[in-house]
Amino acid sequence: MDGLKSRPQKKKLSRNLLQMKFMKKTKEKEDQAEEDAEGHTLFQRDITKTMEKQGSRFIVEPSFARIEDLIFGRLAYHGMNPAIEKKMANERALEEERIAEFAEKDINDEEMIAAMPSLAASIKRKFGNKRSHSKIEPKKPSSSEIHKFLSDSRALAFEICSKKAKFLKPSEDV
Repeated sequence: MDGLKSRPQKKKLSRNLLQMKFMKKTKEKEDQAEEDAEGHTLFQRDITKTMEKQGSRFIVEPSFARIEDLIFGRLAYHGMNPAIEKKMANERALEEERIAEFAEKDINDEEMIAAMPSLAASIKRKFGNKRSHSKIEPKKPSSSEIHKFLSDSRALAFEICSKKAKFLKPSEDV
């Protein structure tokens, strides 16, 4: 017990030293550390371990224009404000790039049609029992089935990509 009490405490710098110009950052760090420790002791019983692990569930956006999917706020035409026109062009290019990236295909339809039967057979073999391994023959799906599958998957991917962020109302269980 004596060993714990005789442990040297962390030495604090004097107030006059911290007020000197070259010590400003150190003073700010110490003040921040004190505030954090004080806040932790105040809210220690209210904050649970799961709350600490979970972190922040909300994204803070400084402008509602991004949430509402509004256009660029300042407009300029015919060279009246070149800086604004440049920003508008950059915004437009980013949006077009995002749309083009989604529309671009990695695999064309013919390659997908050729690969589809072998994929289905390998999945059946993986989940089938040992007796049925030798009996499974790959069934070639019709091109209409494959085209329907591809169009459905593209539509789903586009829907996921194009969903705009919605405002999350904070819960009122305070």
